[in-house]
Amino acid sequence: MEKFEFEFKRRYPNHAFLVNYLQAAIGKEEISWCDLTSSNLTDFVDYLKKSVCPNTASTYCAIVKSFLNLASDEIDLPTLKFAKILSVRKVPQQNIALTEEEVKRIDEYYQKLLKQEKRKVEKDVLTNFLIECYCGSRGVDVDNMSVKNICDGRITYVSQKTHILTVVPEHYRIKDLFKRKSKKEYSRMTKNRIIKEVCRKCGIDELVTLYYHGAMVTKKKYELCAFHTARRSFSSILAAKGVPVPEISQYMGHSSLSMTERYIKVDQKRVSPEALSFFNS
Repeated sequence: MEKFEFEFKRRYPNHAFLVNYLQAAIGKEEISWCDLTSSNLTDFVDYLKKSVCPNTASTYCAIVKSFLNLASDEIDLPTLKFAKILSVRKVPQQNIALTEEEVKRIDEYYQKLLKQEKRKVEKDVLTNFLIECYCGSRGVDVDNMSVKNICDGRITYVSQKTHILTVVPEHYRIKDLFKRKSKKEYSRMTKNRIIKEVCRKCGIDELVTLYYHGAMVTKKKYELCAFHTARRSFSSILAAKGVPVPEISQYMGHSSLSMTERYIKVDQKRVSPEALSFFNS
């Protein structure tokens, strides 16, 4: 089998950044199979817990664990305890979604940004973020999309994760955004940092109380925003407009309605007339 870094990036190209996390956690510029000791993997888990939210750390550890399970058939790994070390529990957690008005604010900021010559990274990240807000596609699918995916007012593609043929009505902003897409890839940390900062600049700063990182916290909304907020916003905006969940699920390329329901975030300040009729009676 090839070197660790080569094999990992070949099998998980969309998560190649995890090699960077390993390098930072272990303190080496290049990771080899012999570096995957119990001690180093423990340092990796601790590093993730400090760098990303608990559930993201759990997902990243599961990816590395899956890879090592496959590799263990051909490689004598330094430790057989990797499965236990990389088993990180997920914690209950609430997430936020942007409103239609907040997405519009970000888009207006973005259009002003385009008139400036510099700040390429910010422009690139916002281009893809807005595409996800307007069509609900995963980042890995957006990376491969272009205006060629648009026909008769619809975006058509096959989801790389679920292998489902997905058809989404064309948002009036999509074609322009597709034309501005960059092929350059940015780390998740870079994208999340930029989204938080843009949301702050756009005044998305109302106080939100929710269960976050294992505790009830009150934070300004922009502090809770990340790149993945785009897909939650897409589904939540459509749900607020009364679009049925099965229809939203089709637009997002989900394999189950339960997955779609986890993406939809209800506006806790908005109470329907039907609910009020119960509470006020």
